[in-house]
Amino acid sequence: MRRRLQPPPDTAEARKFALRALGRREHSAHELAVKLGSIGVEAAEATRIVQDLRDDGWQDDARYAALLARSRIAQGHGPIRIQAELAARGVDDGIIRECLEQLECDWDEQARAACRKHFGIPASDPGTARKQWTFLSGRGFSAEQIRRVLADSAVE
Repeated sequence: MRRRLQPPPDTAEARKFALRALGRREHSAHELAVKLGSIGVEAAEATRIVQDLRDDGWQDDARYAALLARSRIAQGHGPIRIQAELAARGVDDGIIRECLEQLECDWDEQARAACRKHFGIPASDPGTARKQWTFLSGRGFSAEQIRRVLADSAVE
């Protein structure tokens, strides 16, 4: 079935669309502008609408970054992956750095818990240690964090 071509929404309709999107979940400014573009709003108009929503307190990249970071921590992800995901969603580097600094997270313990949950037991041989290293690096933990976790688990 073909989609009917519709004229682009006017500013008021586009703003309502953006508010509905924000009502469902937080969005980064970039995500919101892309969504507005997908319904035919021109880039300059989308940027202006997003800025107006930001000025009115409806959209906030810092709030979005904090929510996404806490969600990813709960899923067992590390700081590198969280940083990459926020950057991919158009969040400014300064906001990302500030967000990660404000998180009260023991990244070594986070990596240890993710490893325990996935593997259950400490690495007893080089092959298992290699699998754990690959798993943790894929989750977004740094080499130094992984090294500490695997060294600690060898002692246990």
